[in-house]
Amino acid sequence: MPNVRVICPFVGGGFGCKGSVWSHVVLAAMASKQLGRPVKLVLTRPQMFGMVGNRPFTEQRMQVSARDDGTLTGIRHDVISTTSTFEDWTESSAIVTRMLYAVPNQATTHKLVKLDIGTPTFMRAPGETSGCFALETAMDKMAYQLRMDPLAFRIKNYAQMEPQEKKPWSEKSLMACYQRGANRFGWARRSHAPRSMRDGNTLIGWGVGTATYPANRSEASAVARILPDGTAMVASGTQDLGTGTYTVMTQVAADALGFPPDYVRFALGDSSLPKAPVSGGSQSATSVSPARRART
Repeated sequence: MPNVRVICPFVGGGFGCKGSVWSHVVLAAMASKQLGRPVKLVLTRPQMFGMVGNRPFTEQRMQVSARDDGTLTGIRHDVISTTSTFEDWTESSAIVTRMLYAVPNQATTHKLVKLDIGTPTFMRAPGETSGCFALETAMDKMAYQLRMDPLAFRIKNYAQMEPQEKKPWSEKSLMACYQRGANRFGWARRSHAPRSMRDGNTLIGWGVGTATYPANRSEASAVARILPDGTAMVASGTQDLGTGTYTVMTQVAADALGFPPDYVRFALGDSSLPKAPVSGGSQSATSVSPARRART
């Protein structure tokens, strides 16, 4: 819409629920148009729990099989999650199970239960958070049944390539994370018997867990100008929702230009600026940074 310009230089706390257009946002725009003046709509704290979504409840069932030497032979992950009666919204918790370990036999399902609640929404790592918890709990329990170190169990079933399509990873440093974490944490000193590690009367628990999230990238663009006073202005229509986009992009531009950061001003939050993707899926920095470099 060429006759509409959106200006929002700061969002703050916009994680997850900013990914959808909610009814109160549309109502504010309609009220502004009707009155012919700016309108600000503020939700009360109780209203925020119903009108802007939440993470759905999930019931997850895991089945894991392995040989005596710890080699995984199969995983089944069935997920039931809640949604509203008027919209289907799926918490894709089983996606991580399809990719995290080298398993020759996999089966995953997602089903919805419609309830008289507001529609759920994207919350930090939608699906990955709840799915990793279920999967890693099952991995720990299987390692215990095998009487195997849970870290060694994960390393033995490390996925050297993407399990479903058998394609190589563009980059993967999980094994290095395992090894460095174990060395720095002193994992070799861990006692595997339950309730066997104590500090006086306090029980001490040492655990390990794996988490994953996709490295998303989308098309982005930017503009850069060297101003008469010797400073630079770089701009893109991205957003800062509390993750430090202003700081990151200023640093990227300064590095590309060879300028001190104090000599660079970065502008965002204006729909009239060059197009950038939505701040979702942890893609803002990885998408907009190459555009910055290309323009500087």
